[in-house]
Amino acid sequence: MPLCDGAHRSDKWQCDNTESPVAAVAFAASYSLRNLADRLAHRYQGTSIHGPGSNVSTHKLVLVSDGHDIEHLRQIATEMNADQVIVLSTGSAAESAQWAFPDAECRTVPEGD
Repeated sequence: MPLCDGAHRSDKWQCDNTESPVAAVAFAASYSLRNLADRLAHRYQGTSIHGPGSNVSTHKLVLVSDGHDIEHLRQIATEMNADQVIVLSTGSAAESAQWAFPDAECRTVPEGD
């Protein structure tokens, strides 16, 4: 029996059950806010993504950014299969992230305790 070369995946068909299920919500954050992403994922029963290559599909991807590591978050968003992307900007205006995520919904979260 020949080994699977994975070519059929381009047609959205799979021969095994190794791919992860679709998560309702996934969270990723800048390095300094990773703990916040983990806590949000736990609170909302979602998945926390720490880096690119996670092979997770999600209905909603929430990116938490402090204005740093935008390229890191952009790489995660590019590699993920997400129906909707929301960027929460802490400490900076949401427009500062809009250039990196043109199709995302960007919101500003005021800094505070």
